[in-house]
Amino acid sequence: MARTSKREGSDPAMTPKDLGAVVADDHADALRQESEKIAGKINEAYGKLASKLRGKADKARSALETKKGERKRALLRRRFELYADAANELEMRMADRRGPEDGNSD
Repeated sequence: MARTSKREGSDPAMTPKDLGAVVADDHADALRQESEKIAGKINEAYGKLASKLRGKADKARSALETKKGERKRALLRRRFELYADAANELEMRMADRRGPEDGNSD
């Protein structure tokens, strides 16, 4: 009995090079999906922190309106500026991360 080199059920058009290309594409796909997943988590964390800082800035601004002492007003004004600037920076970073394909950028 002679053995044949052709295996039953195998696709003769596929070569090891073709199989390597399929594996490489799967690998690239997995990397892309993982990157998108992690980027989404980072963007979510940026948004959450920016929102928290924006709330603290708003709280400092509203407290500023009720205080009469100049020293306390100066302290609250500075607190408002710091929190608002931090929130703005995070929001700008989020806009940069989203890129031009997102319709929310200026």
